[in-house]
Amino acid sequence: MARPNTRPKNATQRPGEILLQNKQKRRTAREVKEDKERMEQERQENEATAQCNTERIASIEDKMALKELKTLMDAPKPRPR
Repeated sequence: MARPNTRPKNATQRPGEILLQNKQKRRTAREVKEDKERMEQERQENEATAQCNTERIASIEDKMALKELKTLMDAPKPRPR
């Protein structure tokens, strides 16, 4: 039996390439490790920033409480008439 001839137009076409174009490339183990390290570093930076902000707000609240306490302790005395 004779082998079927390929038409000249189809000689350079690749019908399976359409499927390969939409396929997402897999990441290597090194890329995954780098991404995890980067995400961990970003998480630590965010936690440090949040901790710093919390401490700053706490110090402001402490100053406000001291100022309010001082105002209550040193209340102005009423003027005699």
